[in-house]
Amino acid sequence: MIIAIATFPAVATSQTLASPPTAGQELNSQIQLGDVISGQTLHVASAPEGVSAQASSVGNAVAASGPGANLQFTSSQAMQGNTAALVSAVADNGATPSMTVTASATANTGNAATNGAIVSGTVNQTVASGMQVTADAYPGTGGGPSTGVSTSANAIGNTQGWAAISGAITSSTTQTEGGLVHAYDQATICCTTDASTYNATAVANNVTADTTSSTAYLAVSQTRDPGVVEAGVVAHQSSGADMTAASVATANNINAAGSGDWITLQSTQSNAGDVNATAALSTASWSGVASSSAYAMANSALVSNSGVSAELGADQTSSGNVAAQASFGATGQGVGAASATAVGNAASVYACSACGVGVGATVRQTNSGGVSASSSVTGAGGRATGSANAVGNNLTIQVKSN
Repeated sequence: MIIAIATFPAVATSQTLASPPTAGQELNSQIQLGDVISGQTLHVASAPEGVSAQASSVGNAVAASGPGANLQFTSSQAMQGNTAALVSAVADNGATPSMTVTASATANTGNAATNGAIVSGTVNQTVASGMQVTADAYPGTGGGPSTGVSTSANAIGNTQGWAAISGAITSSTTQTEGGLVHAYDQATICCTTDASTYNATAVANNVTADTTSSTAYLAVSQTRDPGVVEAGVVAHQSSGADMTAASVATANNINAAGSGDWITLQSTQSNAGDVNATAALSTASWSGVASSSAYAMANSALVSNSGVSAELGADQTSSGNVAAQASFGATGQGVGAASATAVGNAASVYACSACGVGVGATVRQTNSGGVSASSSVTGAGGRATGSANAVGNNLTIQVKSN
């Protein structure tokens, strides 16, 4: 196995505490003033034991946990430089048993979790206007076969996680991002005997809450200033089995899910920038299924509870353009598909129908930007399918049975 991992951050992080924390209280203040950059280059003639190449960059990171004890978490993170990760990995004669290539760039990341207790607090994350968060992956193989290939590029501006097991969450999160968020995965692969996946994900602001047998109250404010969020995949594979190329680009995303008596989300999301997702997959011959998908969204808020009730309050506005493009091209026989989805504002709330209460939603959605989706399938001699869906505003309310 050939493993190559390299990270070269230019770290200049400043941490200050206003006053010493009391028991159960965690105070965090981080300011990253310079660029944080990682790079990895790997080029071998052959790799009979496989290839693994990774580049990862993080501007500010904090994690706090309170197993069996209440946790009061207050955090401030500011990224005032660029965050970049680039990885190039080439095996001239193939890589067996596998090739794994990952590029990951995150400006600010935080997580707060408890088990058997309460986690509460306030988080403020900002990426300075005009800064770039970029992740680029360039995998390749030459004339020899590879068993399987898995590649990805992931770029995130701000991300905050909240979690509780047999406890409760009470939190407030504010996120602001206003630059370029870019994820790109370009692959040129000879051939594989197993599945191949090519992925790119770009998100400006993200909040995730996970509960198990817990209650949760979440207040979230996300602002995406003018700029571009873009995710792109361009993959060519001469031959192989199942192939998947997928890109996801989102300006503001909230996902609160779990189980317990109730989950309540009160949120505001504003997007003023463009969001673009593109995916292009081409091959000469393949078995199984080959698919290319692109998903672009300005604002997304989801609340899902397998317990008693779920409540969503959402105010979503978007003035940027949202576009998704997907294509699949082939000269052989097989099952091929291309799908593109573009959405301005989306809100969803789910709860258990057998639990006696249900769901509640108060949602306002305003979209003034363009929304476009296009897909194409060319040359496939077997079964070919294509779909393109563009939606300005969408609200889904569902009471589901477990």
